Amino acid sequence: MNFPPKYFGGFDEADLHELLGLMDKNYIGWAEYLAPLVMGVNNSEMLTDELSSSFCSTDPLIAKSFAKATFFSDHRENLSQVIHPTLIFQSDDDALAAKSVGEYMQNEIQNASIEIIKAEGHCLHMTHPEKIAPLLIKYLNEK
Repeated sequence: MNFPPKYFGGFDEADLHELLGLMDKNYIGWAEYLAPLVMGVNNSEMLTDELSSSFCSTDPLIAKSFAKATFFSDHRENLSQVIHPTLIFQSDDDALAAKSVGEYMQNEIQNASIEIIKAEGHCLHMTHPEKIAPLLIKYLNEK
């Protein structure tokens, strides 16, 4: 969630409540709306359909509890306590987390590196493994 002026890149609280409200009104519609945002609208339709089906096969009450925990949990204050080397993969076109989110994390984590990936979507390991795997292997070999 946005916390101006220090942090932008998430969502406004009203937007998140609206998203949760959509879950109550039209759970299937919520899943069909969110899946392309997560995967990236121009990425694999198969992956988007798989994610949407996964959402739809989950008990709506459990999914809503998970969504609340995901969208309203805030542990930014813990980032400065991370002491392990960290590699952040950030899509340059992510509807869920703007590029500023990855940059914020890099600035807050002591020993963090960031790779901005020219790609769309939030789950780069699923939609662009051919870009992620070599960068991850290189990073691990250097550590």
